[in-house]
Order: sequence, then structure tokens, then C-alpha cells
Amino acid sequence: ERLGMAQDPGSGNPAVPRAMPRRSDGPVRGPRPSEKELRQLLVRGISVSYLETSFKKEVELRFQNTDVNYYAVNEAMLHGPNSKGHGKICPRDGLEGCSYIDAVRIEAAASRRPDPTGPATLMLSWTWGSTVRAVVGAIVRYCEIHRLDKAQTFIWQCALCNNQFLVEDAKAAGEQVPFEDFQKKFRLPIEQTRRVLALFGPWEQPELLSRSWCLYEAHIAEEYTDVPVKYEVAVLPEEEDGLWSALKAGGMQPLLDAFNQVDIQKARASNPDDRRHILRSIDPNLDPGTTAPSKRCQDLEVKIVKRMRDAFCRIIEKLFDEKMGVGAELPYKLLDNVAWVLSTPEGDYWTEAARKVYKFGTEDRGEVQDPDFVCLVLQYRFFLHTTAKTEDENREEMDRLLRMAKGVVDHALEDSAAWAAPIIHIKRAEAVLARLDEKDLESYDILCEAVEVARRNQPALKDLLVAVLRSSATCYVPCDTRPQRVKLDALREARGLMQPISAGYASCCSELAIELSRDTPKEDFGDVWSLLDEADGVFRRLALEHGESYGRHLQEYGHLLLLHGRLEEAEARLFESLEVFGVARTDGRFELSPVLDRTRVRVAKCLKDIAQCALQYRGQAFAAVDLDRALRQVAADLRRQAAQSARSKPHNKLLPGSLDNLAADLWYVRELWAVGVVRGAGGVLELGQVSDLPRAAHTLTGLARCLLQSRDPDRRAKGLVDGLHRLKGTLYQQLEAGDHAAGDIREVVRDMAVVIRELQSRGRAGNWRGAGYEGRGWNRGH
Repeated sequence: ERLGMAQDPGSGNPAVPRAMPRRSDGPVRGPRPSEKELRQLLVRGISVSYLETSFKKEVELRFQNTDVNYYAVNEAMLHGPNSKGHGKICPRDGLEGCSYIDAVRIEAAASRRPDPTGPATLMLSWTWGSTVRAVVGAIVRYCEIHRLDKAQTFIWQCALCNNQFLVEDAKAAGEQVPFEDFQKKFRLPIEQTRRVLALFGPWEQPELLSRSWCLYEAHIAEEYTDVPVKYEVAVLPEEEDGLWSALKAGGMQPLLDAFNQVDIQKARASNPDDRRHILRSIDPNLDPGTTAPSKRCQDLEVKIVKRMRDAFCRIIEKLFDEKMGVGAELPYKLLDNVAWVLSTPEGDYWTEAARKVYKFGTEDRGEVQDPDFVCLVLQYRFFLHTTAKTEDENREEMDRLLRMAKGVVDHALEDSAAWAAPIIHIKRAEAVLARLDEKDLESYDILCEAVEVARRNQPALKDLLVAVLRSSATCYVPCDTRPQRVKLDALREARGLMQPISAGYASCCSELAIELSRDTPKEDFGDVWSLLDEADGVFRRLALEHGESYGRHLQEYGHLLLLHGRLEEAEARLFESLEVFGVARTDGRFELSPVLDRTRVRVAKCLKDIAQCALQYRGQAFAAVDLDRALRQVAADLRRQAAQSARSKPHNKLLPGSLDNLAADLWYVRELWAVGVVRGAGGVLELGQVSDLPRAAHTLTGLARCLLQSRDPDRRAKGLVDGLHRLKGTLYQQLEAGDHAAGDIREVVRDMAVVIRELQSRGRAGNWRGAGYEGRGWNRGH
């Protein structure tokens, strides 16, 4: 498998030296090339048209068929007396016996035929156990899909392009070709072509995912950042039908599982020394014999999987374009799954690719009575909702799609199992609309109905059951309607139904941790941290560090760390979350222009918590004025967004109110910082450094009022109550001493007293605007 050092992996026997003259002992019969000429020879490839015709004919003549692997081809055709290169002078070292590609060039020159070789344009990543028919067929099909000229597409394939006489000569003498030589020969064609073509066969469990050399090729491709190396995949022609059948049935999970199981440390190589060298080149400190995980290997696995996943999506897109171009019949379920596959990578390119599939499937086709069509329409609506950059973007199209889906379902039998999935999708959409209209209880009831429909149709609708369980857990309903344990049970059930290595599983772990934290004493947070760390590991494992789900996870994780006084860790998570949401820092300055409307609230919460960290810990290198500027800008953006939402949806008071409240919260956090209030351990407010007590009292009172209007409770409430009590006592003392104007002091104290009573009464009753919070968190024992 190593660059042409073919050895039957099933034999397990070491190479036995043969009693025959060594090639290197023979006379030099040709000129030695210069270093430049040698490099040009090492990066030549053979044309696809030659492989499709002449090479396949040679194999068929020798074996009577092309279903033979390259171990057999090597023994019969690539070295020895019956090979094409036997008796020919190698242009690389001047000795007798040359590579297959050099022999082709020599014969073409002797017969004055066109040279079917040229500078390589593709490097093939493959395994020697593949058959000639599969390898050549996949390369030819790749050229057809990408509309490449087969005569001008030159493949660098190690078996044909390396001199197997040289390899066999070393093997016969019991020598090993130095790893550095192989490493150099691998790098040269990658540098030349800047394109690696990986042979995915079988598609659902590609052999190359478990081979050390194939993963090492992907590693080398990953190293080149100045001029990126394009990594593409080719699917065996005979497996295309199976791939499309799986897409029709939604069965892409086997490939996703195969990606998730990539493990460089467990990958195999025919030669154990090669495996050790590969691992050492990736992580110089790694002991290849140990089972301890290597951080460098794990980081590389994440990058490799992301490249392979994107490349696989690219081939799916090309196959879809081809079928759409010839007018092939494409079932609605297949279109739904193709669009889902194309929407999994990150970036605007893939968003548009998925949108193209959805639009093709939902265009006006007359009256359609097909449950798969309804599912496609509603999935398109959900896609438009999640990819909208502003609140009103795609709104008309989303409303049209919902009306279209409901019109079809109204004529269906609701008790029919075939229509269960469309009915659930419609209920999810109706629940979202009810929630936007502040009808939280109605939204929750609709989702509960959807849960029951999904449960009746298990296991066929397992994924939909997971989705509606998670949605129901996020509904804000009074605690007397749904206790906290019901929400936790829904999330636990959803988590138990999911694949352990998936983006949804990671998000569910994070959501469960956040909900569990609301009702868990500080000293019992072990399960919460474990869930958050598990979610963190899965996100990183799946190379999803740039998605919004990961950004939300980091923001919530950082907030909890802040509440528990782990300030340095909190700040690191919060800044990482800002990067995910597109907030860059240039010379300490926060650039907020790329922030989308749908993520602005999360960005605001991150900045607010960073400011809270800055009140008691200064770890990051940024100036106070930069954070102050960012807080002011995001607060202004929130107010603008709130005003825009109030104009576009006058019936919806929830969103504008929450945005305004968050903006006010940011202003008060800035004021706390400005007047010198420091938050100490356990959320206690330190007032010793405050110079302007009336201003501090006014700020704390405003922050408390802001908290009372919040939809979610905040554990800062206890600290605020304590701080207000102490500050009120200090102001009374100053009033008696006559240090300040009596009227100003009395007005501030009156406001403080009202707010303190309200905070205490709400904390005891757990009555946070019907948020369903029992109040057993911040005010425990107060």
C-alpha cells in the first residue's frame, strides 16, 4: 500500500530475500537527470483516456477480466520479466527497469504516437485492494460528472507512477525504503496538482477512512494553507444506484457514522513501521504503542472529516445537477434528503445549493396529494427560517409554504400513518407562530399534541419525536402548568433517542445542562459540567466549531462559569462565542458590523457577561473604552431592531420588549462599571470603591427594574437585593450626616425600597412573568 510497496496484507509473512541480482548492482545505462528534471518526472501522471482504453485492455488480456486488485496487477504487470518496464532504462536513475508510466512514455516516443502522459492534474487517494474496474470506472465517472477532458486529465496513481522495480529490489534484499523518501514522493504530486481525488468505496463505509496512508494524504493536503489543496471524492459507478436509494430512504447515517469513527491512531497500514512514522510525523511526542489519545491527532481528525464531508456533499450536488439536467424523476423524499445533506456544511455556497434543491422540489406542480411533498415544503420553510439574516427576510415565502402545506393536509386522513410526519411538521410551524404572538401555553399544547402523534408512530418518526420534545422543553409556560421536571424529562427522553455523535445530540446535552442548572445547588453542579463538557467534545469532534449552535452553547457555558466565579474560563468561552457569531477584534476593538439580527441577542449577552467579568477580573488584553463602545453599539442595535420589529409586527409585544429590556440591561452594566461597583465572590456587590453613592443607587435600582421585566430569572437577583439593602443603609447614614441633598437621597431610597420588596416577593413566589421558574435557584434560603 505504501507508494507502491505492495505486499499482500493477508499473508502476515515478512518479505523473504530472493537469490537474484540486485537492480542497483547493474550498470548505469542512461544519463542521470538534473534535480529539476527528476522533479518533473516524479510528478507526471497518466491520462484518464489511456487508463480507460489501453491499460484496461492490457489487464483484460492478462487476467481475462478487470475484477482484479492491484496486488495482483503489481505482481504480473508492474515489475518482473513480463512487465511493460522490463528491459527499459529508467529515466530517473539510468538503471534497467522502469515504472509503468515511464515505459508508456518510452513506447509512445519509439512509435511516434502522442504521449498519453503529462504533468499530473489529480492525485489519487485509494487502496491497493481496489479492483482495476472500480478504480478506472470511478475516475472516468468523475471526469464525466465534472465535464473534464479525459485526454487532458492526468492521474498520479502510486502503483503506476512509482518504479516498482526499485521497491521490489529493496524488498528482495530485506531492506526498507526510508519513510522520508516516501513522504517526499507523496508531497510532490500534491504540490503539483493541488487536487486530491479520494476513492470512496464502498460509499457507506469507505475503506480509506481506516488506512493510515490515505489519512496521511489528507493530512498533507491540510498543511498547505498558502494555496489551498482541493479535496474531492469519487464514488464507484456501480454504487451510485445504492447511494440514490439510500437518499430516497434517508439512510445517510452509515456514512455519517463512518466519518465519526475516523481514528488516526487506530488506522491500519500494511507495514507497521509506516504507521509508526505517520503517527510520529503528526505528533512528534506520541508513543505509537500507547492507547492514550493524542490531542494533535484528534484535531487533525476534525479537519480531515470536515474536508471529506464537504467533498462528499460536492459529489452529491454534481450528481443531482446531472439528474436534474436530463429530466430524471426525483421523488420528493429524495429531494428532501439531498437538500438536508447539502445544508450540513457551513457557508453561503452550501446554503444556496440547498435552497436550489428546495425550490426545484416545491415549484408549482398542480394539485399534489403526497405526504412527502408536504414534508419537503415544511422543511424548506424551516430552512428559510433558520437561514434568514433578518427577522423579516423570507417571511412572505414562509407564509406561502405553510398555507400550501396546510391546504394539502386538510384533505388527508389525520389517522393515516403516512400523513403523521406532515401533520407534526405543521403543528411545529403553528407552535412557532403562537409563541411569536406570546401565546406560550397554546404553543406548548400544540407541541404536546405533536409529541403524541410522533410517539404513536415510533420508531419511524424518531427524529421528529426528538425535535418536538426539544421544542416543547423550550416553551415558557407557568410552573403550575408544567413543573421543571417535565421539561427535564422531555430533554432526557430526546437525548436518549439520539445518536451519541451528532450535532443534535451535542445541542441537546447543552440544553439539558442549562435547564438542570436552574434547579441545582451550586455544590451539586457535577452533572451540569459533565453534560456541558460532553457537548463541547461532540461539537469539536464533528468540526462544528463555527456553527450557531456551538456559539449558543459557548455563551451559556460561559454564563454559568461566570455565575460560579470561574472568571478566566468564563471569559475565554465568551470571547470564543463572539468569534463564532462573527465579532472580530482588531487591536482590542470589537467589530460588530457582521453580526446578524438573529444572533444579536446572544452577542449582547456575551458582551454583558464579559463586562461582568471585567468588574472583577481583567484577563483579556482590551481597553475599557473598547468594551464600553461595544456595549453602547450593541444596545443601540438592539433598540433599533426592537423598533423595527414593533413596526413590522404591531401585535407582537414580546420581542420588542425583550430586546429593549436587554438593551437597558447593557446600559446599566456599563454604569456599574463606570461608578466602580465590583461584583465579588458569590455575586456579592462590593461598594467600597464607589465614590458617587446616589448614582450607584440609581444604577442598581434601574438594573433591578430591568431584571423584574426579564422573561428569564437571573441569579444576580440575590446579589442585587443584598447590595441594595447595604447601599440603602449607607445612604440613610449620609442623609443623617447631611452629605448629600436630602431630596435626591429620599427619592432614590424610596425607589430602592419599592424594588427590594418586589424582588423579594417575586423570588419567594417564583413568579417571573409566568416563566415557569420555581424560584429555587438564586433565592435558596434567602
